[in-house]
Amino acid sequence: MIDSGMEITGKGNLVLYKAKPAVIRQTGAKVTIELETGKTVSVRPKDITLLHPGPIQNLKELSSAPAASSELEAACEMLYGEQTNIQEFSELAYEAWTPSSAWEVIRLLGDGLLLSGEPWEITVHTEEVIAQERERRQQKAAQQQQWESFIERLRTKKLEAEDTARFFDVENLAQGHTTSSRILKELGIKEDAEHAHAVLLKYGIWDDHVNPHIARFGCTTEPDHPLSEIAGSIERVDLTHLSSFAIDDEGNTDPDDAISIDGDRIWVHVADVASAVSPGSPADLSAASQGATLYLPEITVPMLHRESADLFGLGLQELSPALSFGVRLDDEGHIHDVQICRSTVRVTRITYEQAQQAVTSSPLKEIDELLARYQQGRKDFGAIELSLPEVRIRVREDHQVEISPIVTYPSRELVSNAMIMAGEAAAQFASSHQIPFPYAVQVPPEGSLPEQASLTQMYAFRRQLKPSEVRLSPDVHSGLGVAAYSRVTSPLRRYVDLLAHQQLGAYLSGEPMMDDQELLYKASTAFEQAKQTQRLERAANYQWKLVYLKQHPDWEGPGVVVEIRKNTCTVLIPSLAMETQLPLIHGIEIGDQVILSVESVQIPYQSAQFAVRLP
Repeated sequence: MIDSGMEITGKGNLVLYKAKPAVIRQTGAKVTIELETGKTVSVRPKDITLLHPGPIQNLKELSSAPAASSELEAACEMLYGEQTNIQEFSELAYEAWTPSSAWEVIRLLGDGLLLSGEPWEITVHTEEVIAQERERRQQKAAQQQQWESFIERLRTKKLEAEDTARFFDVENLAQGHTTSSRILKELGIKEDAEHAHAVLLKYGIWDDHVNPHIARFGCTTEPDHPLSEIAGSIERVDLTHLSSFAIDDEGNTDPDDAISIDGDRIWVHVADVASAVSPGSPADLSAASQGATLYLPEITVPMLHRESADLFGLGLQELSPALSFGVRLDDEGHIHDVQICRSTVRVTRITYEQAQQAVTSSPLKEIDELLARYQQGRKDFGAIELSLPEVRIRVREDHQVEISPIVTYPSRELVSNAMIMAGEAAAQFASSHQIPFPYAVQVPPEGSLPEQASLTQMYAFRRQLKPSEVRLSPDVHSGLGVAAYSRVTSPLRRYVDLLAHQQLGAYLSGEPMMDDQELLYKASTAFEQAKQTQRLERAANYQWKLVYLKQHPDWEGPGVVVEIRKNTCTVLIPSLAMETQLPLIHGIEIGDQVILSVESVQIPYQSAQFAVRLP
């Protein structure tokens, strides 16, 4: 039976207090002990452990520890895997029982190689455990030596090929997967995503073409779930006799809307992907988690599995299934008759440029005339039309960045009006038939925009516009100039649109619809997720604009002062659709033009500096 310890006898006892040695100077209800520093403190008896009765006058006596001898090894061999106590082990290992030998046993316990446990309940490690621990320590020491050598190479910028793998924690920090980095801590650099990105560029681990924003926003690069429940028994109206046109940018891969006309009724046909994505299905949940298709200059991440566009994209097959919105307008351009049906359509795909060439001929000519009347009706209702610079950014396979202005063909306005009309028609239809529905609402801004507004006026007015909201009751969408509106024309790439299609499809088929509570939850969640996707797009686009400027260090171009603050001014660069903050120039006013040239670009910090001169 191992002794559990001796009783504290009084002055001169050697005790353990918070893993440090101490000497008892006085006993009582509390015990006064002297520490290594010479300071005395009063403690409870249960806070200390007796190591040796002493007497010991000064803790400096412990420095004369017994020399290591063969008896230590013999003692361990005798007790491999067994339990002992501090006194017994001291007598076996050092042939002595003194304060110094007792403290040496405590040091062995603290080291943990040979012994573990408490002073009066010590376990002597087996030979196998000791060998394993020695090997672990050797490996740790080797790793520490390797680390110190790496840090030295890091400081002298003489990295070796195998050093690249050590930056994994810096990459994780730059991508938002973690909040710390051993390397940044060692270098005394702030541990955040931006500084991590800068370090990766500095040491050549990344180049300028790595986009960390995808990972930072938690975006996956491929939807998980393909469509699996394509409905084949849906009754559809045959509209294949109509000439239907899907008008998009060249290179578009997910055409989800098309336009046709039948007499005085304009039809907007939308990809009926909801017929293959039922609420709560894996594909539905995957789409909801993303909220919208992600469009980046280097990659497109679809909201739905890529097969969705192949199966339902309008004009990608000879015949396409659609949800069609048929609308008649009155003389003032207001919607007065709405028909919605599931249909089969035959669609021809054309670009905006091609549409512009064809708009003077039937049937686009008649469509354009009716939609112009509809647009005027919206203007009369207070629609806000802003025309701020937009660009298209493309990253080529050789990583060269191309930026080109988006040409504002009038055919874009034609398509925009048709899509707004379909959204207003869907909102009217859902409201009149009491369908639980996700309406888009935007409260009116204060003031109004002049009819011939300048760039600076449009910029200032946009800043006061309230963001749209998702509600379950129709109300004014002030920006579009309609009394009720819902997003319904992009179900392949916006989840809120898909929700609206699911509700309309269920109503048309006489099937159960989502109730208000479920619909609001799904719509609100997806709407917020879609905004997160938009924030990612903005961050990524800005990075590629910076890469473009770095690739073109001689770039020079005009900028327009759109805002002035106390010490800075905001300059809009139309050719890049980019804003930058500059020190305030004496005498400059809003609307003035300046000429900018690149001084420096800091991609990790989303920042560029420009030299400024007046034209």
